[in-house]
Amino acid sequence: MPRYAAHAPPGPPSPASADRVALALQGFSWPALLFGPWWLAFHRLWRALLGWIVATLALTVGGYALGAPPAAVYVGQTLIALWLGLQGADLRSAALARSGRPLVDIVAAADEDAALATFFARWLEDGPAAPD
Repeated sequence: MPRYAAHAPPGPPSPASADRVALALQGFSWPALLFGPWWLAFHRLWRALLGWIVATLALTVGGYALGAPPAAVYVGQTLIALWLGLQGADLRSAALARSGRPLVDIVAAADEDAALATFFARWLEDGPAAPD
């Protein structure tokens, strides 16, 4: 079952702050792997996008300048994409925490709507559970 990291604004739970709650799907991110820079831009992960650009340019330009075979450059770019697929969810959660929405709960649910319903039930009634 998918797990979602729930990021909410600081302070006591209230219906007024519910619109600032964000869910980040945890685990491997196929869209981040396949559409790396576009996925980063879509989620407004500007620091990570800048890092992706620098790493990709350094690998490509540096690889060809040093005489590396094209296959080696391709393998390096594939490893960058794989790393982004593995770490995409963590990058998104870290960006949400930096933007003033700390991690307040981890919710397991079938889809995002069910995760939001479960999270709001916990958050507004009992307060957030401590994440594991």
